[in-house]
Amino acid sequence: MSSATEFLNPLPVASAVRHSPKGDGGSLRSRFSVLSCRPRAPTRRRAAPSLPRLPASAGLLHSARMRITGASLYSAFDTGDTRPIVDFLLWLVSSYKIDGTLTILDAGCGPGRMLSEFSRLGWTTVGLEPDPEYYAQADELARSLPKTSVIRGGFNDLEAENRFDLIASINAPFSYLLTPAQRADAVSRMHKALKPGGCLFIDMANFPFILRNYRTPENSEATLNGITIHRAIEHQFDWHHDTLTHTDTFTFHDPDRGDQKVTQIHKFGIFGFAEIEYFLETEGFKQIRTYTGYTARQSEPINANRLLVSAQKAAN
Repeated sequence: MSSATEFLNPLPVASAVRHSPKGDGGSLRSRFSVLSCRPRAPTRRRAAPSLPRLPASAGLLHSARMRITGASLYSAFDTGDTRPIVDFLLWLVSSYKIDGTLTILDAGCGPGRMLSEFSRLGWTTVGLEPDPEYYAQADELARSLPKTSVIRGGFNDLEAENRFDLIASINAPFSYLLTPAQRADAVSRMHKALKPGGCLFIDMANFPFILRNYRTPENSEATLNGITIHRAIEHQFDWHHDTLTHTDTFTFHDPDRGDQKVTQIHKFGIFGFAEIEYFLETEGFKQIRTYTGYTARQSEPINANRLLVSAQKAAN
């Protein structure tokens, strides 16, 4: 596989290479469409809504008609229904007997896909996001929502104590933590940040299942502001350090600038439930449960490419 900054076509190229800093707790974008063991149709098209215009920043492609950032590319390929997530979280907090108007931390909130959903519930919502482009878009959205704010930072930057009724890490940002030490520290910080009786929910890639059923990801397409975006994916495994490097290459034709290419590099830690269970138990979490999807309404065995884990901080 080519290096992170290598571009292969000879056309005029505008590059936006994003490296997730090691252990920053960044958001894992287009995650389970990328890591799924199930093959996808090679040219699947999805229409994406027009996105807010953001201030100029590094890695921003300009034209008279549009601006394309890493955040807008993520949103173009991440158009799934958020309602099942909301319904699941409502069931989850009820099952842990958490009542009243909640304060939630959306850890690894990305460009803010879930912020509006939590705001509609009347929850006090705090987003946590280390990537500058995703943070900028999430922060702009949060300013338009009641009782909503966004903090720039990752899991290992969290300093809150006894503040949140629910911490939810949705769509696998936890997988950006590359070492057991970083993951243990993140679990410890989230335990400290929860109120007594509060709930932790982590949605992550189930790498043992994925690797047993691995298939090379296929190309896909999406439409952003009327422009077709082509996406190609490469994976490189480092078995010595238990990491996966994922390279997204997006190509499209900009009416003003011609043919463009944007490359994003993501690095994920490879781990399974046993490690997370150990960290949760070490911190004193109770009622540890696992699920394979957002339709679950009880704990279930792990047998899919997605691993959802919940646990409760002991009450005083």
